[in-house]
Amino acid sequence: MCAATLVLGSALTNDAVGIKSFLQTSLSPHLKSLPALCLLIIFVVWAAIQTNLSSNMVTATLVATIATSIITSTTMSLNLNATICLIGMMASFAFATPPSMPHIAIAAGSDYCSTKDVLIYGSALMMGLAFTVSISSGMTPIAHVFPILAMNAANITVSPIAYMGMAIPVGLITFLLMILMFRIFVKIPENKLNKVDVSILKKQVQIFHSG
Repeated sequence: MCAATLVLGSALTNDAVGIKSFLQTSLSPHLKSLPALCLLIIFVVWAAIQTNLSSNMVTATLVATIATSIITSTTMSLNLNATICLIGMMASFAFATPPSMPHIAIAAGSDYCSTKDVLIYGSALMMGLAFTVSISSGMTPIAHVFPILAMNAANITVSPIAYMGMAIPVGLITFLLMILMFRIFVKIPENKLNKVDVSILKKQVQIFHSG
C-alpha cells in the first residue's frame, strides 16, 4: 500500500505526466476570482485531504505549485509565504487513512484498531493539531513567522508587549473553545481506548529490551 502510494505520488508531480500543468490551466480561471480568504481555505483543506491519500512531500509540492501559480498571477492581498507555510503544515498532518503514513497502515492492519478507528481518531488528531499549532504560532510575535508576515502584509506596527497582551488571552480562550468543541461535537469514543488489550504489546516490549 505504501509503495503504491509513493508511485502514485511520483506520477502526480511528474512534469512528463502533465497533471500539474493541467490543474494550473483548468483551476486558475475559476480560483482567481475568489476572495483571498476563500482561496486560502481551499488550499489548506486541499492539502489536508490529499496528504491522507498521497505522501506528504507530494501533497506539499503539488498544492504549493498550484497556489504559487495562482497567487503570483493575481493582485489579491494573499501573502504567498504564509500560504505556503500553511500548506506545508497541513501536508504534514497525515493520520486519518492507511495510505497517509506507513505506521498508520501498520496500525490499521493490526488487531488493535480498524480502518474506521484510524479515520475517527486520526481526523480528530489532525483537527486538534491544526488548531493548537495555529493558536500557539500566533500568541507571540516570535513564536512563528505567521504573525510577522501578517503584520507586514497589513502594514501594521505593534509593540511585542501590546501584541502579546491581546494575542495570549485570545489564544487561551480559543484553546478552551477548541476543547469544548471536541467534547460536544466530535465525541471521540474514549471508552474504546480503555478496552484495548495491550498485554501483547507489553510482552513484545519486554522481549525487545531483554534481547
